[in-house]
Amino acid sequence: MKIVETDNFGGDYPEEILIASNIESKGYAKIMRDALNRSLSSDQSPRFYKIVSDDYKLDVERFEP
Repeated sequence: MKIVETDNFGGDYPEEILIASNIESKGYAKIMRDALNRSLSSDQSPRFYKIVSDDYKLDVERFEP
């Protein structure tokens, strides 16, 4: 399991950020995700945290500056 920071409003280019990886249990991943969302996010925040599988590929910026 991984925890990823992503766009809260479903934008086309969320520029996801890996927060944690190789989390062994889904229960522990849920505790971590919930704590992050409670302390760093809200319904109106531009970003939020989600759990994804180990083989998930981040959606990163698609254009070079």
